Amino acid sequence: MLETKFTFLNESGFHARPASNFAMTASNFESKIFILKGNKTYSGKSVLGILGMGAKKGTEITLHVDGKDEAEATEVLLDLLNNLE
Repeated sequence: MLETKFTFLNESGFHARPASNFAMTASNFESKIFILKGNKTYSGKSVLGILGMGAKKGTEITLHVDGKDEAEATEVLLDLLNNLE
């Protein structure tokens, strides 16, 4: 299990296009992928779940990845988050 904290720095936060891209990419991995925001947990493979977080600039989340491809999944997903537009 890997957990990594991330803070949104882009102006738009986690809006529709990057949320969709994140969920589609996450779905390519066998690992279980969750996003924790505050005391709530969201599926990283669900566009609606991701959008439901309401993550805006300055929001801190924890990416939780658990499975045999967790290292690769974490690296790829963090790269997506770091390059949001």
